[in-house]
Amino acid sequence: MDKLQLFCNKTRYFWSLFRLILIIIFPIALISFIENFDELYIIIFLTIIVGLYIVTLIYIQISGPINSSEKLFFYSKIFSSIFSILFSIFMIYNLIFIENFKDLASRLISILLFLFGIYELATNENPNKVDDFEEINQIGQEH
Repeated sequence: MDKLQLFCNKTRYFWSLFRLILIIIFPIALISFIENFDELYIIIFLTIIVGLYIVTLIYIQISGPINSSEKLFFYSKIFSSIFSILFSIFMIYNLIFIENFKDLASRLISILLFLFGIYELATNENPNKVDDFEEINQIGQEH
């Protein structure tokens, strides 16, 4: 776990820049993706989910250094990491089974998105976390 924390600390600026790139790329990709669909419910669903993801990324980017101990920040990072991991798994699945996603850029983005989700999970700290040593002392004092 120490090596993962060391890796996260050394690549913090890279992932922050990658988050900014995602904020720019996802709306563009969503607009081009929506043009291919005629079903309104798919368009609305994709817009809500991806829009929420983009708003979450913007919130994390802006308030990260300031409010990293808030519950909203904690849950925002959980949502962004889970969405990133699931979406990258979906992309990797498409890379394997669909011919349209065989280009190098899609492979790179799917791998980076997966690693970004892992990074978000690894650097997320629960604001209500009680130190284990303090918790053990409190339990011991109660008995």
